[in-house]
Amino acid sequence: MNKSSDKWLLIDNSNTRTKLVFADSSGLCSEVYYLPTANLSEELLHETIEYRSFSRVVVCSVVPCCHRIFSAAFQERVHFLTAESPMDMDFDYDGTSTLGADRIANSLAVADLCRGPVIAIDAGTATTFDVVLHRDERSVYRGGVIAPGVDAFSSYLHHNTAQLPLVSVPSSCEPIGRNTIQAIQAGSLYGFCGMVQGILSAIESGLTLRPELVFTGGDAPLLLRHGNFNAGYEKYLTLYGLLHVARRL
Repeated sequence: MNKSSDKWLLIDNSNTRTKLVFADSSGLCSEVYYLPTANLSEELLHETIEYRSFSRVVVCSVVPCCHRIFSAAFQERVHFLTAESPMDMDFDYDGTSTLGADRIANSLAVADLCRGPVIAIDAGTATTFDVVLHRDERSVYRGGVIAPGVDAFSSYLHHNTAQLPLVSVPSSCEPIGRNTIQAIQAGSLYGFCGMVQGILSAIESGLTLRPELVFTGGDAPLLLRHGNFNAGYEKYLTLYGLLHVARRL
């Protein structure tokens, strides 16, 4: 492949899906490729990107066993996002070596979007909350919260009781269930929204300025539909965080 290309390949490797997008100095390209993380392989990556040329691969991965696949596929051109990557953000946080790459990427993206205090809320398999402040014209990662995702509410009941079934959480339901399945769905959906609202209220109470909120993740639309949030939404927030780093490599 042409190493002189000014395009980058950005990869968001999450527990369920892996997203790939090409980018350059002007931003993300329009087409985003989705691969099931469970099926990820060197061959599948090469089939997906086909003949496209790029100079660098920047990976945000929360699945350590996939690192060897990316390393084998892209060799010396791959950069795995960590707190040591080049970025315009400082860390006021204990133990950055254990800080998830997705949380770093989301924080970089919202810091670029907002000039005041901001919280990135990523509603996926887990629900993460990451707080970014600004001090002396610098973005500062302050910390955050890791909480269950919406599916954990219904699966917990199924796995820890003798009779309650495993049900999927709908995008909408009545708050009063008329049968057992509806009751579990209502508890899961509205319990999840209440959890997120409660966590945000607790975080905001510890800040001197009211933060902006930016949601991302597969269940973000559900939260924005049913929760009382004055917030923005960015589907590809993690990829924009990777773009922040790619521009500085």
